[in-house]
Amino acid sequence: MKDIVYYSDDSYLGEGISLGIARGILVKYKDINIVQEGLGIGNIAFKNGLMTFFASTCNTLQLSKTQFKKIFLIDSVLLWQINGKHSIFVTRVIEILAQYYMHFPGLQNKLLKTGTFFRNLIKLTPILKRVPPVAKACFNYTIEEDGLYVESEVKSLAGYLNKVFISNELGADFFLKGIRNGKAVPTPTGWNYIKTNPDSNAFYDPDHNLSFFVKKINVQNQVSCKVFWGREKTKDLSWAGFEFEFDCRNKKIRSFDCRYIVKIK
Repeated sequence: MKDIVYYSDDSYLGEGISLGIARGILVKYKDINIVQEGLGIGNIAFKNGLMTFFASTCNTLQLSKTQFKKIFLIDSVLLWQINGKHSIFVTRVIEILAQYYMHFPGLQNKLLKTGTFFRNLIKLTPILKRVPPVAKACFNYTIEEDGLYVESEVKSLAGYLNKVFISNELGADFFLKGIRNGKAVPTPTGWNYIKTNPDSNAFYDPDHNLSFFVKKINVQNQVSCKVFWGREKTKDLSWAGFEFEFDCRNKKIRSFDCRYIVKIK
C-alpha cells in the first residue's frame, strides 16, 4: 500500500511504560506514526527465570530504499521499583503474576485494570537497568509489494538460550478491532495464544481501513514456536500486535533463525 511507510529511527525509544526500549521498524500511515507505545516490527526480548531482558541499544543500517538491517544488543533488565527504589523481590513477584495473567485470557481485561489501579496506588514503576549484554539479534527487513519480509538471527552471549520473544507491535488507538477467518471478533486482551493458523487472525483499523497480520513463520534449529496476539490500552500502555515465543529450554542451543512476513494493508 502506497500510504504505508516503513522506516527506522534509532533515537526513537518509544513512549509510556516501555520508554527506553529500542524499537524495531516503525510504521507511518499518511505521515502519521501508527506505532505509539508498541515496540515496532521485529523486536526482541529474553526471559531467564523470573527476569526479562530487553534491548536498549540498536544500530541500524539502511542498505537501500527497501532494505534495513538492525542489530540489537539485549543489554537491559526490566526491574520494578516502589517510590524510586527498585526491588528484585517485587520484580519476581510481578513476573509470577504476569505468568498467571497469561493463562486467563477471559479475565485479562479486569486484571489489567485492577493491576493498573494498584500500580498507581503504591507508586510502582518500571525501570530498565543496563547489564552486560546477554544476547545479540540481527534483523533484516525487506519491503516488498506484498508486505515486510523479516529475517532474524538470535545469538546468546551468555550460555544457552532460555526463552526468546520476537514482537511485532503497533498502536492500540488505531487497531481497535479483530478479525478471525474473515469475521469480525473482539480484540484480545493481553496476550492470547493462537492455536492454529496464525495468519487467520488480524487486527483492523476501521478509521483507515487497515488490516495487520503475520504469515509464513519459519523457524530453524528445531525450536518450538508459539504465536500470540494481544492488545492493551491504558494510560501508559497502547499496543496491539503479535508475539512469537521460542522455548529454547533444555535444547542446549546458543542461536537460531526465524523468518516471517508482516502485512499491513
